[in-house]
Amino acid sequence: MDKNEIKYFGITEQQFGILRAIDSAASSGVVTPKAIEETYKRISGKPIQKPNLFTQLRVLENRSIVTKINGAYCINKSGLKRSILSQKDRIVKEIELCDTTIKDLDNIFKAKLDKFIIKYFDKDNFYKASEEELRHATAYYRCSNLPSVTNPDASSIYIKSAKDYSYLLLNACRKGTLKVNYITSLDPNKLFLRVFEKTRDKKIAYAAIVAAYANMIKLIGMPNMQFHYSYAQLESFGLIESSVANSMWLPSRISGHSLMGGVLIENETLYNIYKTTFDNLWANTKPLTKALIKKVAAEKLKELRHEMNYLIKNMPANNADKY
Repeated sequence: MDKNEIKYFGITEQQFGILRAIDSAASSGVVTPKAIEETYKRISGKPIQKPNLFTQLRVLENRSIVTKINGAYCINKSGLKRSILSQKDRIVKEIELCDTTIKDLDNIFKAKLDKFIIKYFDKDNFYKASEEELRHATAYYRCSNLPSVTNPDASSIYIKSAKDYSYLLLNACRKGTLKVNYITSLDPNKLFLRVFEKTRDKKIAYAAIVAAYANMIKLIGMPNMQFHYSYAQLESFGLIESSVANSMWLPSRISGHSLMGGVLIENETLYNIYKTTFDNLWANTKPLTKALIKKVAAEKLKELRHEMNYLIKNMPANNADKY
């Protein structure tokens, strides 16, 4: 257990070491001060002075974390749990204070300038930056032909930052800290070409699409994550709604499928325009169901089998070695 976890007990590292010593010594017999002292030295690799040991034991007794019975010591787990819960209460109050302070910012600093903040990221850092923004987000709105959260987990094909980004999305939805709305056309071509560029194998690339559709079916019913189906091809963009700042994400691609990186734009007016666009698309697209995924997947896979040679033939040369 590291320092960051120990602080949630509401005790010092040394006090935590004493508790470990008491717990370990208990397996050998009566836990006397001498047994605690010897076990503490064995576990921590350093001695503890007797006056300090007795001082710390009294502190832990007074807080009902340690109990002394007939000269022997034992850990009072109920008292320890109360100490942890008191830390939780303190943290909750601090979070509430942070939320209140964020809400008060507009009253504290009244100047409002509708400025553009534009940042460009390369491929790897694009996902990392998106992930960092999503840590503070409450909602994420995404247009994507085949969402990256459906991609097969194959490290030889996908960069680690893309997988980390997908895991964060899924975990945040499960925890209920993030709401995600996807509009997708379920078009397989971009993913097929990306996998083919890496593997140079049509069968592996095709299998990746089959796996992506299967993963999409598993995601239906995921808490706080909804999908709508669009018959039309989509321009890819993402909108992150956050207590920090609302932002828009635009991926940058080569020939429509090889990701080069992307752009982050913070501007409230532009964000609102794209959010209205997304809301209009959402209202005019169908909720995605398992039956609809199976139906569309069968159609798309049939088309892909007929078109894959054409897609590969017309794929720009030399991208495979770079992206």
